[in-house]
Amino acid sequence: MPSEEILIDIPQESLLARLKDKCSACLTSIAKKWKSLNKKQKLLMAGSALTNLTLIIVITLWWLRPSGQTFTSSTSLIKSDNNNAEIDVTSPEELRDQQSPLDGILVTEQEIEEIKNRRPLGIIIDNHISARPSFGLNKADLVYEALVEGSITRFMAVYLREQPEKVGPVRSLRTYFLDWLAEFNEPIIMHIGFAPPAPLSAPEADVLAYIYRHGFNTLGIYHGTNFWRVSDRLAPHNALTSTTSLWEKAKQNKWTGLKDIKPWQFKTDEVLANRPSIQQLSLNWDGWGKTNYSASWTYDQKQNRYLREQANVKAIDADDSNNQIWAKNLIIEFTVQTRANDPLNHVIYQTTGNGRALIFLDGKTIEGVWKKDSRTARTRYYNTQGDEIEFNRGRCWIMIAPAGSEVIY
Repeated sequence: MPSEEILIDIPQESLLARLKDKCSACLTSIAKKWKSLNKKQKLLMAGSALTNLTLIIVITLWWLRPSGQTFTSSTSLIKSDNNNAEIDVTSPEELRDQQSPLDGILVTEQEIEEIKNRRPLGIIIDNHISARPSFGLNKADLVYEALVEGSITRFMAVYLREQPEKVGPVRSLRTYFLDWLAEFNEPIIMHIGFAPPAPLSAPEADVLAYIYRHGFNTLGIYHGTNFWRVSDRLAPHNALTSTTSLWEKAKQNKWTGLKDIKPWQFKTDEVLANRPSIQQLSLNWDGWGKTNYSASWTYDQKQNRYLREQANVKAIDADDSNNQIWAKNLIIEFTVQTRANDPLNHVIYQTTGNGRALIFLDGKTIEGVWKKDSRTARTRYYNTQGDEIEFNRGRCWIMIAPAGSEVIY
């Protein structure tokens, strides 16, 4: 027998007659009683009568609604199924108890299943003055920042949880970005161009050789329609891409299904009362002093995050309503930088081994070390006591600084 709603349908004429008789008898009784009361008793009785009258009005209006209407609430519906009544209650908001692998944000079971269908996607983003403001950095799980040539830095934004429709401007790739991205077990890289083969690049800077040697999944060599150019900027600082489109291209190449990733440790944010009111820090790269590429960050106590500036100007994400770029955790990873001594003056970073690190979170500074045992091993960060760092859930911004870079904090 199909389920059907139980209708409460009592003839309204009969109900009105009963109510009329009840009211008449009640008023007669009240009049007799009223004459026998003193002043105080009359006040008490008047209050009681007013309450009863209000109740009668409410009941009358309820029964005078359109005949045959089913009474339901916004959260449940009484049903009969094989003569067994049941209440179908609206389910509560789905629990967010699944941890996103890269940034530790808690998501629903449905969201984690969507994430598991994707691979981590690294996109090389321009930081040249002519490329600002950038697009999509506020939706990255992780951001790596490193020098390319001279004092100019470039970003590698890694996406997995969110899917921004505008990311960029996209620029060319360097081998050391691939060393860091290799930690995520068969990820995907998007770039436009790369350090070219010899003789223009030294062997250790040859991106094509690296990609073919290690079988990297790249959407940047035969890029086709993987990006578009905007007209309000000059090339090469005007190429944008979309994570949705890139993951669709990856699906066509069968680069799907999240592989095993060793996550970092995450914790809940420090309570507001234990956060310092202010913290500021800045990084001047590799002895260049203060330049247009020096990175400055100001702690936002209320939101427990760090806001970015460059050249004393707020760094803006044009794909995030022009909001200031921010991160929940900051890492400065000091390592050895050398010159490739090729015609294009490429630089080389030491990406494995260990070295000094500064970690900024909850408005506090942690002196520590970084360790990366192999090209594909996950970089880990420890305090001076040897305990692995627990990060706040949210975006980590990792600045790979040559040893000797100036940090002010």
